[in-house]
Amino acid sequence: MTHAVLIVALVGCGPPVDPLAATRQAYADALARPAADEPAHAVVRASDDTLGAFLGDLAVGAPIVAPGPFGMNLVLIPEVTEATAHTQARDPLEVRAELAGTTDIVFPLLSADDLGWTVAVEGALTSWTSDDQDGLHIGLKWHDPEAVRVTLGLDGAPEQVSALAEGAVRGTLTGLMGEEGIGFTLPHTPWARVRDLRLRGGDEGLTAELVLSGTQGAPPPPPDVPQRGIVLAVSDDTLLGVAQALAADQQLPDDKLVVEPRALQMHGEGIVAELRVHRRSRRPKWRTYRLEAPLIWEGSKLSLPVESLELVGHERWRGGWRVAIGEKRAVELLQQGLAEVPTALSTPVGERVLHLELIELQTMDGALHFVGVVDLP
Repeated sequence: MTHAVLIVALVGCGPPVDPLAATRQAYADALARPAADEPAHAVVRASDDTLGAFLGDLAVGAPIVAPGPFGMNLVLIPEVTEATAHTQARDPLEVRAELAGTTDIVFPLLSADDLGWTVAVEGALTSWTSDDQDGLHIGLKWHDPEAVRVTLGLDGAPEQVSALAEGAVRGTLTGLMGEEGIGFTLPHTPWARVRDLRLRGGDEGLTAELVLSGTQGAPPPPPDVPQRGIVLAVSDDTLLGVAQALAADQQLPDDKLVVEPRALQMHGEGIVAELRVHRRSRRPKWRTYRLEAPLIWEGSKLSLPVESLELVGHERWRGGWRVAIGEKRAVELLQQGLAEVPTALSTPVGERVLHLELIELQTMDGALHFVGVVDLP
């Protein structure tokens, strides 16, 4: 009896416990592990046409100039009207791109407008990433620039002009991703930091595997690839891991009321989540709720109008005036997390600026798909 009394006395006099201690430790452990050793949490996929259009925009962003005989320059001013790119394998990523369109040619021996042209490019790309306080830096360069093959066709152009033009186009394409390569940055956001990215080619298009700053997760089944644009696919488990990381980041150990995400399921109409609201004390005090809400894309932001909040369990917290405060806190934390999901991104790529914009949200059993468009003006 004496030992039992002593234990009760120690518990009663001890400091209040942190209800998220285990979550904070799991999150810290995940961040401490090298991102390169972590499994992927989500995937982004792009079609061959999207990748081809991106490479075409990069390749013809400015006039292409080639030195000719006797100090004369040949200038191509191309436009791309059709583009596709197929990828295979991973690091190095095997790429075959085919571009077509028209070009103006300025050359003393031949000047022409709207000349039809085609170009086929074959080569292998190596990728790398580095992470710092600004974001995840992603780079691409030719695995072996000397092995890059470029074949150019110019309708009705003399052989000398075609040869000069082909050399200029090859120089432009290999120069885009030469020794220094070309890269862009995915900035860190309050929602989910991208810690690593791995590229994989295949018949279904280009896939980027993402390692996120969550406590758990794995990618859902591969999504269908849109003809134009990209799709980010995130599973229930990954979304729960991100929600737990957000809870650990945005709530302090000495907060009086703490919300713990316990479970999360996506379905065709929206989201079902289990949230536990803790009252910080020396002994566990909590109320667990089941929340149901549709997930709505409003054209520029996400919203989560809660339709149902049902009490499904409690421990040493039957009721009282703090209940309403705890329920409000639970809903606010979930809605705040959604408000911080980035819906647009701009990042420099070489001398251009890449724009990504969310245009559609698709909820389904076990996964959430973000559909976006890519632009390189």
